[in-house]
Amino acid sequence: MTTTSLNLQSLAGAVLTVATVLSVFIVSLLNIRTARGPKERRFLLQVTPLLWVVVISFVGLLYWLQSWPSRITVLISYFVIAPVFMYRASRRRLLIRKLESRNGNSARADVATG
Repeated sequence: MTTTSLNLQSLAGAVLTVATVLSVFIVSLLNIRTARGPKERRFLLQVTPLLWVVVISFVGLLYWLQSWPSRITVLISYFVIAPVFMYRASRRRLLIRKLESRNGNSARADVATG
């Protein structure tokens, strides 16, 4: 009979996993709540599930892979793919926000222009 003990490395991994999932949840809610127009909100409702797929797949791969070099590879790819994904999504969101405010479709277009 074997027992599993909670060592410092396991505890740190659990804390980081919970922090990652919680931060993605908070960012998802705040992004959708701060959308100014219908096109921007629709775009965010399409991008948010993709963000969740990326985060859950990386966390799942870190849990599933047992060897240390493959976990490092997953971490490095996560720190490359996630910022690129977020940068491209935020640039497109800003473009949609500018187009909506220029066309007057935004509910808060007057707030954006001052």
